[in-house]
Amino acid sequence: MRQETGARDSEEEITAAVVAADPRVVAVFAAGCAERVIQQFTSSRGGDPDRADDVEVLVDAVERLWDLAASAESFGATVPLLEAFRELHGEDVLVDTEDIIAFEAVVTALHATQYRATGDPTAALACAHVIRTAMWMFDQNSPGSDRHGAEVARQREVLASGAVPAALVRAQDIAIGREWALE
Repeated sequence: MRQETGARDSEEEITAAVVAADPRVVAVFAAGCAERVIQQFTSSRGGDPDRADDVEVLVDAVERLWDLAASAESFGATVPLLEAFRELHGEDVLVDTEDIIAFEAVVTALHATQYRATGDPTAALACAHVIRTAMWMFDQNSPGSDRHGAEVARQREVLASGAVPAALVRAQDIAIGREWALE
């Protein structure tokens, strides 16, 4: 019960921070969420020649998420491309770890891209929720792990950072994603 209450409090705190934040901070926040999980997609799908186009679309989407001057229209054109990924259309329950992490990466990037296309904070919140849930699930299967706690702390940190340069946030998130991809 205590863990559920803590998670609910964290979610409410992050929700309030996203709603109150400057849209540029929210854009960096969403880009960081996608950056932290993209390597899991590229490592699980990058070796499949049939998925080369998907890898390119996802990598390009995440790269553009960091361009705070990119137009909403450019992200609007990317949303349907991400929505077409096969990870979002399977009828089977995902049980394979690589399939699960690929799904999480696609959904996270999709919501981040939807935020940039619409400016709707609920998309950024969905992006953040997906990654927190993914880290919670990882912890359930990895005794002693606290990725969920680390992710909540990272989300709080980015939202509180204000005008910290996006390049600095990105470098930190790339390092976190690499560490996760190696575990």
